[in-house]
Amino acid sequence: MLLSDKEAERLYIKASMGGMTIGQLMESFAQDLICGSYTNGSDERDLANMWYDRCGFDMPPGFLSHTLTYKGEEGVRGLVRGWENLKEAEERLAGGIEEFWDQEDMDGEAEDARQGRLELEEVYHRYEVREGVRGPGLNEEIKDLIRWVEDLDALLDSGAPS
Repeated sequence: MLLSDKEAERLYIKASMGGMTIGQLMESFAQDLICGSYTNGSDERDLANMWYDRCGFDMPPGFLSHTLTYKGEEGVRGLVRGWENLKEAEERLAGGIEEFWDQEDMDGEAEDARQGRLELEEVYHRYEVREGVRGPGLNEEIKDLIRWVEDLDALLDSGAPS
């Protein structure tokens, strides 16, 4: 959504009235919204979050939303790392014995991959039970987690929100 010229002008005037640029005004509001390092006070944090809640900006229900709510960013990253490790192991295993030192090494990696998949599937199953839903499955839902991590990393790499 873009601002009309008139809306942009009104925003510029509002920011100027406070001795700020539009960017500084938005950053100040964002600090309150996320309870950042430089907030304008507890009332402002409460009001910014009440505004957010009333606007209905919550994520749609799903595995990503659930994981962020209960495990945060590191929980999402951990699941993505586990998935990536699993996929790498499965690729090596598909390459056959030539990819390993010997059969014992291959069998060990196959067991690790099996355990890794079971752990990921168990996390997903607990989500379905807790939320009382039957999702499309881990293979589909993990795509949202991967995309979210990639988007966050791109944001952090660019140094500016998109």
